Amino acid sequence: MIDVLAVERAYVAAATGGVVPTGGDRARLPEALAALGAVASRYLAVGTPRTFGIIGDGELSLEAHRTWFSPREIRPGADYAARHSAHARCERRQPCTTR
Repeated sequence: MIDVLAVERAYVAAATGGVVPTGGDRARLPEALAALGAVASRYLAVGTPRTFGIIGDGELSLEAHRTWFSPREIRPGADYAARHSAHARCERRQPCTTR
């Protein structure tokens, strides 16, 4: 599970002169980046979004954004849709060249 609120607390600490944790497990960097995007979009959003657009590999980003809202509609970009339909073919044991 992505700890989006921990990332938000780190931003607050940095802004107010507090102690900001550094380091961590490099394997969790994709989760940290997803949390960073969720925190940024929370403060940049005009309202509560109903639609979430996925660009690239957005599964972690979607999970992080669900800290604050649950989109009713998810719109994957063409690259995401193509990659995931190819993975679905692999799961059905059809020829796979995208992994």
